[in-house]
Amino acid sequence: MEAKITPGEFLVIPLLRQLFFIFLFFSCASNKLILPPTYDEMKKIKYDISKNHLPPIDEERNIQWTSKYLQADLLSANGANGLACQAFKELSEQKDFPLFELAFIKTLTACSYGPEELIKIWETAEDQVPGWLKELYLNVSLNLAAHLEMKEQIANFSFQLSKYGRVQHEKIRLINSALENTSDPKLSTKFRNRLYAISPRLNPIINNNNIEEVARDFEKSRMFDKARELYQNIIDGKNISFAKQIELMNRIAMSYKLERKLDAFRKKTGEISELINSKFQNTPQSEEYKNALISNEIKFARALWTSDNGEKAKKILLNILKHAPSNPNTRATILNSLGGISMEARDLELAIIYYKEALLSGDIGADLRDQLCWNVGWIYYHLKKFSNAQETFSSCQANSVSNSYRLKLKFWEARALHSSGNTDRAVDLFNELVLADEYGYYGIMAARELGLSYSPLEVENPPTAELIPTFEWLISVGEHTLASKFITNYNSKKRNPTDRLKIIPLLARAHAYDILIEEFYKLDDKIRGKVTGQYVKLLFPTPFLSISKKAADKFKIDSEFIHSIARQESSFNPVARSFADAFGIMQIIPERGAELSRRYNIPYTDFKSLFNESTNINMGAALLKELLAKYEGCMVLATASYNASESAINQWLRDRYNGDMVEFIEMIPYQETNHYVKIVLRNFINYKRIAADEEFEFPNKILQYKRQK
Repeated sequence: MEAKITPGEFLVIPLLRQLFFIFLFFSCASNKLILPPTYDEMKKIKYDISKNHLPPIDEERNIQWTSKYLQADLLSANGANGLACQAFKELSEQKDFPLFELAFIKTLTACSYGPEELIKIWETAEDQVPGWLKELYLNVSLNLAAHLEMKEQIANFSFQLSKYGRVQHEKIRLINSALENTSDPKLSTKFRNRLYAISPRLNPIINNNNIEEVARDFEKSRMFDKARELYQNIIDGKNISFAKQIELMNRIAMSYKLERKLDAFRKKTGEISELINSKFQNTPQSEEYKNALISNEIKFARALWTSDNGEKAKKILLNILKHAPSNPNTRATILNSLGGISMEARDLELAIIYYKEALLSGDIGADLRDQLCWNVGWIYYHLKKFSNAQETFSSCQANSVSNSYRLKLKFWEARALHSSGNTDRAVDLFNELVLADEYGYYGIMAARELGLSYSPLEVENPPTAELIPTFEWLISVGEHTLASKFITNYNSKKRNPTDRLKIIPLLARAHAYDILIEEFYKLDDKIRGKVTGQYVKLLFPTPFLSISKKAADKFKIDSEFIHSIARQESSFNPVARSFADAFGIMQIIPERGAELSRRYNIPYTDFKSLFNESTNINMGAALLKELLAKYEGCMVLATASYNASESAINQWLRDRYNGDMVEFIEMIPYQETNHYVKIVLRNFINYKRIAADEEFEFPNKILQYKRQK
């Protein structure tokens, strides 16, 4: 198997060698570690392997080791397991070879060990395999045990491997395999207990102690009828508290919502309200019934509101206010909903009264206060009371603890200033945003407001990463997946912000872009703001570039648009799978995949086809082409439709679009889609800057849409 090497992966090696020499000088001889070959040395090794040349016997050990490892990998891939076995054995016995444990695992595959030999090896090896290699070791061992029909070992390795399963059905499959292959009653009991802990619905014995967790598991597995039946059994039983009864009735209602049976969801929510209301009427002094009534009526009102029954929702919310909720957050939440209903009814003056009253509710949560403050300013803006809007946005910034929220408020304060004729102050604020948020949505949009061009990214080099020889060796021999596992486990329990920043370049070299992005966004937003410029090219990677460019050419769309969607959907993880059963890099659902396959002749068999990078990216590109065509080339609407339903987009356009797409983005009511559109637009400009050779202006066509009559 040929190891892929890129110059960038080895640019750091000469400096690392100098630093590491100092470390070695002061180390004990027994603890010496040797770095892998440099980029030029690796090129020569690969050339020699292609010509079947062996390195001279007096060559440095790192050259000898690398050549032997890569040769053994190639021999194994070509079926020459005997020669591969010998090479991997020799490497596994050299304990100063940094990958000797990996070489040992490779011997298990390459060498034709019999059952007795394997049992002896497994008895001594298990505790010596490091954590980052444990899953690979168990997988290899399980395959060998299965091939040799070693039932006891199949059971053992299946059970151990179940602890590494990423999803429930994978864990269940492994534990069932363990059960099928053991004859030991004690082990069977242990395995079953583990199975029932992972998936309570598989327990044949349902009693008062486990019935609720069994029902919950059926619900999680989308077996809603059975879940509802069990929840109802609990509700109908004796000695159930009122609070538990309401909790389970709400679970039943929510199961209908998850199943997209919205009429049933609203009906059940209404039944819950009627039950609580009857209890409250009989015992009006009960705080338990009063709080339950308020909580559930808010849910019911929201359900009605989202189904275009705002008037009925409003009546319910106003009725709740009569009970004078003692919790400031609850009162503010009710008033916030009333403000939203009034906004949708275009009664902006009434909406602002509700929002202002909510702000006077007392000690409310920071997020809710930010939202209410924004709503007040936004209404002033739409009433064209720009001075009031500017003052509100300014005071909101002073009171908010969220940096991202302050950026949003500053952008709209600047827009309000510009609309009120205070152009100089508006320009100052837009310039502040460009400096504070150059790579973020509001910084990018502020540059557009100023008419600034976007320059090609001249990226600062990230700080030199920590020297970790094992990681360097894994990269050098092309073991990127294992390199990712190694660095993810490295120092994970005591990782501080400095440690997190140090591993980001390493994760990029391991092609672990999903983990890289996750680690970066675990940092405090103030730290991120200071260092983004140093890491921007790592944060906006372009894997699968050749596939994306071919798909972009085929479907006549920008490759940067493909990358922008892929980064947000999966962070370029080819095997990503969402809870909604969307798969792969572009998160395609199987039903949509089958449709796109038929229309565009893209190879597709079943959902597993969506894990193929080319298939997935081409399907995503085809879908983006269709959405762009549907919305006249408007990237904003195509992006929103990729995340939400077409019917939702059409309703928002009808109710909210006033010809200004930047304002429309802020008025997208689904918070997930609102955020999604901003992130994808941000990604798009940054990818454009990465690809650019010269300055360019904001591509306004991505915001243009002519309202259809």
